[in-house]
Order: sequence, then structure tokens, then C-alpha cells
Amino acid sequence: MHLTVSAATDIGLVREGNEDSFLVDRDLGLFIVADGMGGHRAGEKASSMSVEIVRQCLTAKHGSILEQSETEGEPSEDSPAVTALRQAMQEANSSVYRASADHPEYQGMGTTVTSVLILGNQAFIGHVGDSRAYLLRQDQLYQVTMDHSLVAEQVRLGLMTEAQARVSQYRNIITRSIGVDSEVEVDLYYVALERGDLLLLCSDGLNGMATDEEIADVLRSHYTEQCPKMLIELACAHGGEDNITALCVYIDGESKDSSEAE
Repeated sequence: MHLTVSAATDIGLVREGNEDSFLVDRDLGLFIVADGMGGHRAGEKASSMSVEIVRQCLTAKHGSILEQSETEGEPSEDSPAVTALRQAMQEANSSVYRASADHPEYQGMGTTVTSVLILGNQAFIGHVGDSRAYLLRQDQLYQVTMDHSLVAEQVRLGLMTEAQARVSQYRNIITRSIGVDSEVEVDLYYVALERGDLLLLCSDGLNGMATDEEIADVLRSHYTEQCPKMLIELACAHGGEDNITALCVYIDGESKDSSEAE
């Protein structure tokens, strides 16, 4: 499948540094967004380290993943791609955890990581934290990943509405992240891609400022390299209280102005 990919990150209007990191690796079909925490230096270290370790782990296994995936039917929990993505993110967790323990200046650092590995028409998504993966299909926006955050859990339990969660003083508390504990559970998702699909990976600096419908409006109108920049502008128009990262992968279609961004 042909992929049109675009990505951008921004410090926002309030923060002094950018702790977000992202990766676009067309050769691997790997796309990642990570949102670090622990202070500017530590958060940036955690997110950039995690992105690079996931990339290295999947590079080492990419040949065998492709070979085995070609002979496999519907993916399962033990599928090569699923196993490799889980192990890569767990390795990132171990590395960040050790770095935090070994270096006082990094103590307590952690990061969210949302990774998409695309093999043919299959998208494998590994997720920890409250960054998000969305799917826009036939103009309908779906949140693929489940937030690991205190307010998201409250919403799922029916103790808080979505509107209340957006303004809660606890909205920045995440319940699962890379690097904070010695082990981490990675959520894995699978999407059978269709022509015209658009995948969006973003840090909560976007969805924390803009509603899903506002995000969808941008994605519906602009299948181009401008999407991430326009999403950042949208978040900043609502206050830009956090770092903002958006990464768009448009499946098997030419952008409206026939251009691509790496």
C-alpha cells in the first residue's frame, strides 16, 4: 500500500521545553509518538530513548517478522509482529527504568509510547499511556487506543463524564507509562487497513485541547502534509497548554496536492 506520511511537533504556548518525540520510518513501516514526563531534561530523554529502542528492536527482527507474517492468516496474540512490538516496548521500558535508577538527574522519568507497525494492509498498534491512535475511515473518527489515565478510568466506570474529564484537575495523571516501573503491560491492537484510511497518532497536547469532532474536521478536509501543522494550530487556538505532536499516515492514496512529508 502507498503511504502518505506527515508529522510535526510543537512546544505549545505554555511549556518551556518539548518532551514529545516521534518517529517516521518508512522502511520499517514504523510510526511512533511518545510524550515524556519528569521535567524537561528527563522527559525528553525518556521519550527519545524509547522511540529509538523500539526502532532498533524492530529493525533487528523485521526480516523474520515479514517472512512469518506472509504465511499467517488473521493475527493472534502470538503473531510475530504482535510479539515483536510487545517485546520492543518492554525493552524500552526496561532501558528507561534502568537509566532512571542509574542517573539521579533522570529519577522518576517516564513516557507514553504509541507505536504503529504497518505490514502490507495490516496495522499493529502497541500502546502505553495516554497518547492516542485514531482511525479516520469514511469520514468517521474512531479512537483505537484506550487511555491509561485516572480520568479515563473514571469515565469508563461511569463516575465522570467526558466533559468533566476534560476540565478535571486530575486529567494529567496517567496510570501506566514506560519507564516508571520495572515491568509494564503493553496494550496491543490490530487494524485491517482499507484504502482511504487515515491513522493519526498524537500526544495528549492535541486531544486534551481539542475535541474529537474538531480533530475529525481537520482530518476530513486535509489529506496533505499540512494536517499535523493545522492540528497544532487547533490545539494552540484552545490554549496550547502542553507540547503537541501529530503524526498522520494516509493509506494508499495521493494527497490532494500530490506532495509528501517524511
